[in-house]
Amino acid sequence: MTKINTLKTKESNYKAWNYVRIMDIASMGYATQFLTKEEVKEIALEVLPLVQKNYENWNLYYEDFIKGRIDWNSNDNDVYELKKIAKEITSYETSIYKVLPLNL
Repeated sequence: MTKINTLKTKESNYKAWNYVRIMDIASMGYATQFLTKEEVKEIALEVLPLVQKNYENWNLYYEDFIKGRIDWNSNDNDVYELKKIAKEITSYETSIYKVLPLNL
């Protein structure tokens, strides 16, 4: 939770990168039984309002995430495939990202 509190106040580039990393680590914590389902839910409920505050829609969120990934590793060849996947998962008609928009 300390990292989440830091993200609430700290100015940084590519916040989406950090939000994804927090949720990924929380998910891995749950998978390894280090965190409970309730703890992961609590983390998600802390992160989601930050995402909603900083991004108008899922496309902008993923664009920022990809920029953060490039900043983290500018030699990452997988980033081009990631851009394609992000575009696809947010664009098809039955996408969860259309069913559940970031900001209602």
